[in-house]
Amino acid sequence: MPSEYYPEVFGGEMSDTCEFASLDEANEILGLLMRHWNDIAATLNKDEVYVPLLLKDQDGTVHGNDWARGFMRGMGMRTTAGLSWLTTRRTADA
Repeated sequence: MPSEYYPEVFGGEMSDTCEFASLDEANEILGLLMRHWNDIAATLNKDEVYVPLLLKDQDGTVHGNDWARGFMRGMGMRTTAGLSWLTTRRTADA
């Protein structure tokens, strides 16, 4: 549920860490997060490979390790389900 992962995304309880300029801005940002979530879920449910888009910052650095740390934190939220998914994927690809 979003209420479980929003604190991870925003770095704490939303009421403590997030200040949106308006209700419209909050709805837009949360809507974009849900759209991104749904896009990834749809990709995985079609047994397609999801490849994250990792862009360079203004210094030309790609922060792939940041993405990987976030991915691992997310997987850690559901260790049993995550390991089951990885095992199933690995077995199916073998």
